[in-house]
Amino acid sequence: MDIDRGNMAVDRQFVHEANPGLDMDSVQILQAVLHQAVSDCIQSTSTHSERWKAYQWLTDEDNPMLQLCLNACNINYERLLLQVTKKAWNLSL
Repeated sequence: MDIDRGNMAVDRQFVHEANPGLDMDSVQILQAVLHQAVSDCIQSTSTHSERWKAYQWLTDEDNPMLQLCLNACNINYERLLLQVTKKAWNLSL
């Protein structure tokens, strides 16, 4: 049986395999957590300490909360790190 998701039909047996975030009620919260970490890391209004802590959190690949956020948001981790590194430290990579 298919599940209608707007313009996308998903076979019920593959819902969690196709995108683990589709059925999570807390996706918006996980997106907000990831957004706040990225914002803290790249905003010039953040203190150096806040930026560094956010950067450390974002670069901790063993962090289960980070992995949950990335999976729920379906975000490419390597691309996210590259963009954050460029903006946070004003690098031209």
